[in-house]
Amino acid sequence: MEWRTIRKLIASANVDQLVEALRSLDDAGRAALAADIQGYSAQWSTELALNTSQTGGLWEFRRRRKAAALRRQSLGLWVAGAACLTEPADAASWLARDDINDDEKQIAPIVDALLARDRQWRVDLVGHLDPLLTQPRSPLASLTLELVRLTGMEPPRSTRFFAVWQAGCGGVDSDSATLAKGVGKAELRDTMITLWFAEPTLATMLTGAWPQALAILTGDGTLNRRLLIAEAVARLRHGGDEETLHGVLRLCRAMELTDEEIGVHVEDLVQLLVGSPTTVVEFAIDKLSRLDATVGVDDAIVLESSRIVLGRAEAELGEAQLTWIDAALERRREGSAALLACAARALSHDDESVRRTTVALLSTYSDRIDTEVDAAVTEYASELSPQLRALLPIREAADRDQARLSAVSAAAQATSVTPEALAPAITTVAELGELVSRVLDNARGTVGTGEWRPIEWRALEQVLAATVEFAHREPEQLAKELSSIIDGKRRGDSRTPQWKIVSAEENLRLLIAVAAGTVTDAELAPIADTGTWREAVKDVAGPHRVLLHRLRDITLALSRRTVPSLVSTPTAATGLIDAATLVRRLTEAAAAGWQPLESDLQLALLRLPAQPQPELAQTARGIDSLACARLAAALEAPAPAAGVTIPHARSGADDHATNDPQETIRGMLAGPPETGVDTSSEWAETWPSLWPTNPEAIAAWSLPHMMKLATGSGKGAAELTGLGDSRQPLGPNAHRVLALGLSASDAADRDLAVAALIRLTVDDAVDAEALGHVMAELVGEGVAKLTRVVPALTQASQGGAAAIVFGIVSHALPSLLPQPDEKPVNRLADLVGLGCDTAEETHPPYAIPELAAFAQRRASSKLVKEARRLHSLLEKASG
Repeated sequence: MEWRTIRKLIASANVDQLVEALRSLDDAGRAALAADIQGYSAQWSTELALNTSQTGGLWEFRRRRKAAALRRQSLGLWVAGAACLTEPADAASWLARDDINDDEKQIAPIVDALLARDRQWRVDLVGHLDPLLTQPRSPLASLTLELVRLTGMEPPRSTRFFAVWQAGCGGVDSDSATLAKGVGKAELRDTMITLWFAEPTLATMLTGAWPQALAILTGDGTLNRRLLIAEAVARLRHGGDEETLHGVLRLCRAMELTDEEIGVHVEDLVQLLVGSPTTVVEFAIDKLSRLDATVGVDDAIVLESSRIVLGRAEAELGEAQLTWIDAALERRREGSAALLACAARALSHDDESVRRTTVALLSTYSDRIDTEVDAAVTEYASELSPQLRALLPIREAADRDQARLSAVSAAAQATSVTPEALAPAITTVAELGELVSRVLDNARGTVGTGEWRPIEWRALEQVLAATVEFAHREPEQLAKELSSIIDGKRRGDSRTPQWKIVSAEENLRLLIAVAAGTVTDAELAPIADTGTWREAVKDVAGPHRVLLHRLRDITLALSRRTVPSLVSTPTAATGLIDAATLVRRLTEAAAAGWQPLESDLQLALLRLPAQPQPELAQTARGIDSLACARLAAALEAPAPAAGVTIPHARSGADDHATNDPQETIRGMLAGPPETGVDTSSEWAETWPSLWPTNPEAIAAWSLPHMMKLATGSGKGAAELTGLGDSRQPLGPNAHRVLALGLSASDAADRDLAVAALIRLTVDDAVDAEALGHVMAELVGEGVAKLTRVVPALTQASQGGAAAIVFGIVSHALPSLLPQPDEKPVNRLADLVGLGCDTAEETHPPYAIPELAAFAQRRASSKLVKEARRLHSLLEKASG
């Protein structure tokens, strides 16, 4: 099409015919017109300026008429330039021009013209328009919003675009009812609300009447209340600035959570107590104590919550937790000794009012004080004033040593209790659909950014198990439910096949698409071909390779409908499988005449507890099944060193299994990382759940990535979340991973390390001596920095881990204290000061010889003064 035709249409302001002409062009035709349009634009701008800048004179009427004629061309010029410019960045700049983009502009013609462009071009255009959205209510803003909707793309994750969407729902000063009505009719509603909680910067915009509006929409069924609560709680767990968390808390309060809804998120609420801001912890205590008052919670929850909160410095939190403990003791008799012993920790709280409340609480329940409580009171009351100490109901135990032994025995039993169960199994296809949508939304955008988003491995396991089961029980209903979800969450095909093979996110999407029946053989080909798959994954980290192996095998099994269920789904929140449950699963499989997937069986055996169980082994041997025979062998000798073997006979359901030991699940996990292997941590929080009894093997794969985090070249220590949940004694690799996490350059990563340290300390899984030595080694090498380590350890101490923190400091100091001619490392004095603080709290009965020698030096530096103070405290405790 010739330029003069387009020019005539612009000049005549015949926008409809102009759009029709532009839509008929191909890329070459558009490119041929671009230069002419830009040239005409310059001429148009000059003429318009000439005819509007001058007033008065003989020709004023003619200039006004000319200017009016030129302004009528602006819409056509706006449309033509955006529709023909080659580069999306140039088109975005064109659309944002002030001279042709005014408040009266209609966007329908420009949208119509742009829809003829390639989809990826439009996606790129939106990316360039996003930074230009300075006015939420403008033609440019409306145009961008409409392009996102009609293109079916993921919206920009920016406050600018979000403000545009919010403006379309209602004004800044709108009341909640008006906003609720606007959101109910808004385009992109579900997608934008999901993004609201996925992006910390967007959560800051949960202000004004928005919390109440969203609560209204959950009440009338417009929004999925269960999903919105889960997203809000997840945002609180991920943290953020004060404004972000304040908005989320307002939403949670506006929704007025029921006891049932609180019960679903008990574990999340307990996690909020660790390291969260005061307002978030107050919210968590309020919900947990309310649930305990109405339907009751496990004693372990009350106990763990109390240990965490009473270790914090805030007086208001201490008072709130003691109020909960008081109410809990009124309702229960069993377990009161452990709860009172925990409450006794608050006798050493910094705040006088908290100490007084604790004394009153102990006096109220003095009839329940046994030797365990007596020992705890004696330990924590040493710094009380004489007046308060006189009010304490301390029992005169004949043998203090026996009381201490009883307390130690109770603590040992507490660390060996059966791990808590997972969330209830999914019972309906609709429930599965909701969880799939949440998991996929949380996974979006994780690849290629260098920052992996957390993916909850427990939710992932639920999705995998339920998808396989419903694919056999209710395939048609499952396909209908999942097809509507996956259609809006599939990526384009611009990525390479190899990239898709090594991406856990893409593998999960493919698995769901197969279950939905929306995948072609061509899409399955890259993973179905064993040679192609092995070549693609050969250089990825072992745990990630296992995850890919698992997703691939399940995907292929779904495409063939070969197995009705998975056998490796954990039964405990640590990733373990109850041995009796696995015996039952394999017995039912044998009775039904099917064999589990080979990789699924291997993973199930790795997830068994470490203790031999000969009685269950005998039961398994009585079943005529190869899988049961292998289970029996694993139950008789379950030590990780015994390994997991693959027999020569294989199930036809898993025809890509291998007898190569390096291709077994255990072989992939146990093999040390090699040079050139990618150890980045996509979904790394899932890694520890693959081999729950051997965190040491998993930690070996995490070390290269954690080293980068400590040296300041990355962030995203998701491995620490899984490590903290492992509850297994740590070895050298795991201690090093934890030490590197405590020195990570990113504050959020250090918070994860602190949470892991506190959780592992409760389970007595940390060796303070080993961690102290490795920390000193890393500091000496310049990898770990005390400017990060000291605040992290201080936070852990305040979270209830003072004893282990003192142990770490005391074993690190001998190597870190400088010789007379050496300069001390930066902030060593603060580390010694932390040792003083924790020694005052824990009263450790032993000395540090190297510290004694250093304290005798004739110097007045802060380091020497703190060393003398610590030495004096240790002498006092030992004496």
